[in-house]
Amino acid sequence: MNGSTSVSPATYWLTWPLQFAELATQTFRGNGIQAAPDVLAQNINPWTININSNNSSAPGTEQRILARHSYGRQLGRLMDAVDLLVNDLEARKASTSGDERVQDFHSLKDEIDDIKVKAAQRRLESIEADLKRIPEVRTLHSVSGPFDLIAIVAAASIGELDALIDRIGGLDGVERTTSAIVLSTRIQR
Repeated sequence: MNGSTSVSPATYWLTWPLQFAELATQTFRGNGIQAAPDVLAQNINPWTININSNNSSAPGTEQRILARHSYGRQLGRLMDAVDLLVNDLEARKASTSGDERVQDFHSLKDEIDDIKVKAAQRRLESIEADLKRIPEVRTLHSVSGPFDLIAIVAAASIGELDALIDRIGGLDGVERTTSAIVLSTRIQR
């Protein structure tokens, strides 16, 4: 060998956020701001999206990452990071206003945000319909704050309550549940 060290392909995958940050730092230094190349070519195989030894240098690593963070989530976080960088440039009065790529990015981000809002609304409507079919759910409140919904439920025993909480937590679209048991009523008017 010529004295160079070999770097595992998994290392490249796991360090992409650092590589992205370094690239962004280099790109936005000085007056020569160019957020994207003028021409970008990428070959995409439109027939398959497989994770296997044929198209991934570390399929096990990639599968473990995907088990925790989907490609959509990864791309969403990249979109948020690029949005932050673009907004920072615009706040510094950098000349991005006439750049068609920046305008295209804003349009794409707005479309994606709109899709997310509509999907969240449909998800809440679906959860509400599912909760209506559970007789132990006595009241359902839409609330502000860290939760979307608060359900008041009744169960004859702790075991039944445990099963009910598991049932609600298993509904499609429910990300997590937090439970509190009423021990006593202090004021009722």
